[in-house]
Amino acid sequence: MPLATAFLPVPRNHLEGWHNRLIRKADKSHLRFYKLLQLLITEHSAMDTLVGQLRSGNAISGNLKLLSSVYSEKHQRVKQYMGKYTSDRRTLASMYVTLYK
Repeated sequence: MPLATAFLPVPRNHLEGWHNRLIRKADKSHLRFYKLLQLLITEHSAMDTLVGQLRSGNAISGNLKLLSSVYSEKHQRVKQYMGKYTSDRRTLASMYVTLYK
C-alpha cells in the first residue's frame, strides 16, 4: 500500500533550500506553532529589508548576486529608464515599451 505522501507534488529546489535554511535557523525540525510564527515573522522582516535595499539601489553585494551579464545589463537599463521616468522625461507607458520590447 503506497504512502499518502506519494501523491503530493515534489517541492522545487529553491523551496527546499529555503525550508532547509529555516530549519537550520530554528535548530530543530518540529516547532511549536508560535515559535514557527515568530521565525516566519523574522524571515519576513529580513526580506522586507532586502526588498527596500533593492528598491533604493543600496543593496549590499553580499546580499544580491548578479546571476549573469544579461541580468546585469537589464538591471542597468532599468536604473537608466527609472531615472528618466522620475525626472519626468518619460511616461510610465513609454518606459515599459522601451524596457520590454
